[in-house]
Amino acid sequence: MKRTAWILAVVLLGLLAAQASWAADAPTGGGLSGGGLIKGVVETVLYGFLGILLAIVGYRAFDLITPFDLAKELAEDQNVAVAIVVGAIVLGVSLIISLTILSP
Repeated sequence: MKRTAWILAVVLLGLLAAQASWAADAPTGGGLSGGGLIKGVVETVLYGFLGILLAIVGYRAFDLITPFDLAKELAEDQNVAVAIVVGAIVLGVSLIISLTILSP
């Protein structure tokens, strides 16, 4: 269950980062000719992996500064309050990452 949740979270964050990267390339008018599509796909994949990596680093940093074990609180104790806070932290870090990637 724990591994499935991590895989789902990584996939969702990757899709979010990929969508943000794709939206950033949309106004340039790359189109299907001239390699614009291939460039867009490559950039989307790269920025997606970068976003996922940075989101995981942000979660790990939050885990290090908390005085308790997040994994134990989430998995064993099923602490809903901790889950809400962790979700907010992941969304906040992901928003910061996506805005940084989209900035010119």
